[in-house]
Amino acid sequence: MRNLPKIFKNKNNVFSSNNKNVCYLKKEQEKTIEEDLKTIFNDIKDPSNINNNYRVFIKTKTKSFETTIIIKTKKSIITIDDETIPIEDILYIKKV
Repeated sequence: MRNLPKIFKNKNNVFSSNNKNVCYLKKEQEKTIEEDLKTIFNDIKDPSNINNNYRVFIKTKTKSFETTIIIKTKKSIITIDDETIPIEDILYIKKV
């Protein structure tokens, strides 16, 4: 570094790596699943939609499958195959 007047010298020469650490909280993940479910069910309630059979791909903690959803309760969703899937077990959901 050149000899600059003291006004222009940078005293903060510390290397920081604060952008390398990332934390995903459980609440953030649930929030995205809830938002995805909300958008799917808003599409179902839209009166311009004649076909209410929405195929979705669901990935849970134990398995992945493609099915048609019927209804959503506070803590679970029910599929056309008469399966009850708890919302807290869903890792990923997408409309097909």
